[in-house]
Amino acid sequence: MLKLQPFSLRSKRCASRLTKTHLPSSLLSALMLCVALTLNACGVNPGPNLANNLAPAEPPKLSPAPAWMQEPCPKLGRLPDQALAQKAVEDQWRDDVRAYEECRTKHAALKQFYRNRDARLRAKLEK
Repeated sequence: MLKLQPFSLRSKRCASRLTKTHLPSSLLSALMLCVALTLNACGVNPGPNLANNLAPAEPPKLSPAPAWMQEPCPKLGRLPDQALAQKAVEDQWRDDVRAYEECRTKHAALKQFYRNRDARLRAKLEK
């Protein structure tokens, strides 16, 4: 069993004795070999095509949403300050409801478009 002796770094004699008496040369060689192998294992071997290995990845190609999804919604009809006939009110109400339904459908489709696109991008990153 290896017996280590206490030493002080203030004394040159003790510092020189540390390498000579405390560690046998075979143990010191084995320790140096382990350190060298460990450091070598941390390195990356780029292989023959160094330029190909270091090339940056291409950014994803983001396709824009279709134009019909990006068009602004039509404005709601404004009621005039005068009295309207029942048919005129119903016609304007019907037009407003249609515009609301169209706008709601368009925004739902736009939201789904971006959800699907982002999910595809995440799936490519996870591969």
